[in-house]
Amino acid sequence: MSHRLETADHIVILGYFALLTLIGLYFWRRVRHTRDLFAAGGNVPWWLTGISFYLTGFSAFSFVAYSEMAYRYGLVALTLAWSAAAAMLAGTIFLATRWQRARIVSPVEFLEACFNPALRQILVWTGIPLKVIYDGLKIYATGIFVSVGLGYDLRTSILVTGLVMLLYTFMGGLWAVMVTDYVQFIVLTLGVVVLFPLVFSRLGGFDALFQGVPADFGAPVGGPITPLYVFAFYLLVMLSYNGNWAYAQRFYSVRDEREARKAGLLAVAFKLAGPPLFILPAIAARTLMPELMVPPNTPQYTYAALALEFLPAGLMGLMIAAMFSATMSTLSADYNVMASVITEDVYRRLIDPGATQRRLVFVG
Repeated sequence: MSHRLETADHIVILGYFALLTLIGLYFWRRVRHTRDLFAAGGNVPWWLTGISFYLTGFSAFSFVAYSEMAYRYGLVALTLAWSAAAAMLAGTIFLATRWQRARIVSPVEFLEACFNPALRQILVWTGIPLKVIYDGLKIYATGIFVSVGLGYDLRTSILVTGLVMLLYTFMGGLWAVMVTDYVQFIVLTLGVVVLFPLVFSRLGGFDALFQGVPADFGAPVGGPITPLYVFAFYLLVMLSYNGNWAYAQRFYSVRDEREARKAGLLAVAFKLAGPPLFILPAIAARTLMPELMVPPNTPQYTYAALALEFLPAGLMGLMIAAMFSATMSTLSADYNVMASVITEDVYRRLIDPGATQRRLVFVG
């Protein structure tokens, strides 16, 4: 697949990373307590938390997986993507105030008080390996996009992407994560909103979206995706989202219970409005780019291929930055909350119960 990244694109990407680094450095010196590092002191405004909540559940994996599904099977990809909104709504209604009321630093910290020390440690030692694997999939998805956009081989793209995200995670604590999420939200929204009309202008409007594609492309359930599959998928996402440490962290990082609910509802609104903006262009790609079904091409490249085809110089760099944005927000949140679990539930609980705050921040 051809690629055409120009000087303007590289300038946009480098400028974007420089900005994120400066934000991390700004908050680096302001972390004095583990609650600052892992809960932002419980003082994050609800609107910033809501944006971060939305971005935390959105990564390049969403672009790659749902875009491929939309290209192959049509509108059912949107049906599955909206499962996140349903899960967030349930979590906001039933769990937001409880998480906020807990006043904790680690999401598994309360288990010992409610149940016993063994359950707390079981969740720690089983949860962290699973999150490492899950986050590895997100780095892989970002590597695919970077590989197509920059022309690097896939392994190099994965390695560089992982190292950049790991470096970023060490700076600034949860405040830096939240503020960079806001910057990443702006970049991601710009990239997606610019591409959307360009694709449909070439397609000839929404009326042509389902012309020349399989008959069930416009159905909410179609292809190999059955109603039973949709039900099971929604149930799985419901349990996954509301057991996710990073999402719980968003609820207890705000000032009070009312703000926790408002943050959750804002994230739900974004989860409803966001998926159509990148899934509908991926459906259009089935008509505009039929060659993606022919090896060595693959529908995994759908959204990257659309960006390369339709975005002018500079904006392709913006879209690659947006892919980094989506994944970095998720990974920085996951790595921060995993660090909180290792610090509070392993190091402080099992190794050094009398550790000072300075040492705990260092360990974190």
